[in-house]
Amino acid sequence: MAKIDKVLSSYKNFKGYTGNPPANENEYNELLNDSSRYFQGNPVFEGTAPTWSEIQNKVAEIVDAKASALAKLSALGLTEEEVQAIIK
Repeated sequence: MAKIDKVLSSYKNFKGYTGNPPANENEYNELLNDSSRYFQGNPVFEGTAPTWSEIQNKVAEIVDAKASALAKLSALGLTEEEVQAIIK
């Protein structure tokens, strides 16, 4: 699952979409307004959609959390192979 999909699905008012995930703000705004990409005829979000900036902040949190976890596992003395085995 793309990080963006993980973030989008974390919103309680997220209803889904079809096609590729948005890679930038323009694609995200197009997604919100393109009824042909609505999942089962529902808008992507019920009510107010988060802004692209809000979504990007959450994506950064996921990346930061993963980096932090990897650093902590390495600090415990795990090899790169052991770390990769845990996170896969």
